Amino acid sequence: MSKILTQLQHDLKSFGTKKESIDSLFIGGGTPSSVEAKLFESFFKKLSPFLKSDAEITIESNPNSLTKEWLEEMIEFNVNRISLGVQSFDNEKLRFLGRNHDKKRAFEAIELLKNSEISNFSIDLIYATKFDSISFLKKEIETLKQFDLPHISLYELIIESNTNFEKLGIKSKQDVEIDRFLIDSLQSIGLKQYEISNFGKIYSKHNLGYWQYKNYIGIGSGAVGFDGKNRYESLKDVASYIRNPLFKSYELIDEKKKRLERLFLGLRSIVGVDMSILTKKQIEASYTLEREGKVTIKDGKIYNNDFLLSDEIALYLDSLS
Repeated sequence: MSKILTQLQHDLKSFGTKKESIDSLFIGGGTPSSVEAKLFESFFKKLSPFLKSDAEITIESNPNSLTKEWLEEMIEFNVNRISLGVQSFDNEKLRFLGRNHDKKRAFEAIELLKNSEISNFSIDLIYATKFDSISFLKKEIETLKQFDLPHISLYELIIESNTNFEKLGIKSKQDVEIDRFLIDSLQSIGLKQYEISNFGKIYSKHNLGYWQYKNYIGIGSGAVGFDGKNRYESLKDVASYIRNPLFKSYELIDEKKKRLERLFLGLRSIVGVDMSILTKKQIEASYTLEREGKVTIKDGKIYNNDFLLSDEIALYLDSLS
């Protein structure tokens, strides 16, 4: 933790961070709930003066390591949102995904959160495995309905080449019918899609900050940050990071790349795309897309009517730059 604090203190200063200016904090990567809560105390003590009074403070947890005691200590640190890595409510699928919890434990973790002081929490679900037919996913949705959850993050399984997962043949082929079924099903139970993979009655401030292209500080091994001009990354290797927590590799985000990224982010979410960043050809094409019913233009912004078409529309507009 001392190296984390070293980087935190340095980056807060280099960003010119003012007191009570940070909108959100997200602690993730690995499994934070497997670490004793008291080990986070010095981190929160250092950072808390810079957090706004209404800041969203999220920490990730897995069902098997979430305990009442740990949760209560996190609440004492003003954590007000939990992201729970459930992944599935089917025991066989959980075993295939290599998860070390089962359906029963997932239920217990959700009930623990529902009975806590934290009303704003999210669960992650993974789909696009060989299990995920529409009939299978209907059961997952029926399980979700009984909990009346405030937020769901829905992720398509991504398999890296030449891994054990690829050899096991877990992933199914992409199926737009299944994508559409999941979107419609989640929205039918009151979870509005506000980004291609996120659905909620309560939207995540932290997620929206990324899509709005706000600056952010990344702390820890392999963490990524953005200062408005450069994207930086700390050393990924933990031992190397401990030796040099202040080292960063930088990528300059020029105006062309920035426009492309804002196109992708804006069209994948309710944030939309500010037309002031577009070229004349792109603006003309946007009005054509509106006439075709693919986008909505309002108050100088373009909003995507169907997030499943977001990448296609973004690439089309980018080709006109």
